[in-house]
Amino acid sequence: MTVWNDYPNVSDADLRALVAVTAQVLLESDAGASLPPDLLQQSTLATARSLQSQLSDDGLPIAREQIQAILEDDELSTRVAREILDQVRSHPTLAAKVAEAFEARQRKMTGVELVLLTGALMVLAMRIKRIKWGGAEKEVEFEQSGDAVKAFVTNLVKTAGSL
Repeated sequence: MTVWNDYPNVSDADLRALVAVTAQVLLESDAGASLPPDLLQQSTLATARSLQSQLSDDGLPIAREQIQAILEDDELSTRVAREILDQVRSHPTLAAKVAEAFEARQRKMTGVELVLLTGALMVLAMRIKRIKWGGAEKEVEFEQSGDAVKAFVTNLVKTAGSL
């Protein structure tokens, strides 16, 4: 059983994961080698510029702002993603490769995601001043930096530098 057995009735989290692994599989293809290696980390502005250029080359003049608005709209971007996934699913070999990558992702978080999420988590944690979490109270107060995390990161950097 693969993710395609449940598609299109997958959870939002599974849809996001499916879109991510599909993009990764396509990027790792022979044709993907000609694309920017940081494509999956580009902003919607950079992606919209690239798409606008490609569409203009194909004789479809659409403003960059229109494309960016689609990319930044949850409903519209989900519709576009589902249309692309429908096309991927119609190619059995590609669909199998995507399903395999999806299953691997479900078993573990990819290194890139872990690095990006850990970086964001570190930035947030270093700014925590106080946490109150319980019952109806859900409050996190931030300050310039959290001393404990700052000391941990500093020590980690010093230790890593001596390796």
